Amino acid sequence: MIAARIAWWPVCLSLLLSGCGIGGIWLEPSNRPLGPSYPYGARWVKEGMTRESRKADWVACGGGVDLGDGFRDWITPEPRASFIADLERHENALNACIRAKGYDYKNPAVRDTPDECDARTCLYP
Repeated sequence: MIAARIAWWPVCLSLLLSGCGIGGIWLEPSNRPLGPSYPYGARWVKEGMTRESRKADWVACGGGVDLGDGFRDWITPEPRASFIADLERHENALNACIRAKGYDYKNPAVRDTPDECDARTCLYP
């Protein structure tokens, strides 16, 4: 009888733990976007822009051709703190440059607020 109880407890424990992962605290709703995920650069818009003009302005400011931030990947020997500091400097300079060109940022959907970006306003994809 005791051997049968011992054999079942790992199964019960794994079911309990996997059940918490499926419907428990790990999968509570978060601030994830509710709609399509646009690249960061696609959320910057201004009156009269085209996809091509925004891309040219974005790249001229240091952004990537894919409308990403254009910053390098982290390489393991580099201290993580210095990488983050460099990334923040790059993003601040990128944001200041694109704002100076007249662009405004459109916010993604968060909880009860709608996404300010759609194919018409952000001209994406």
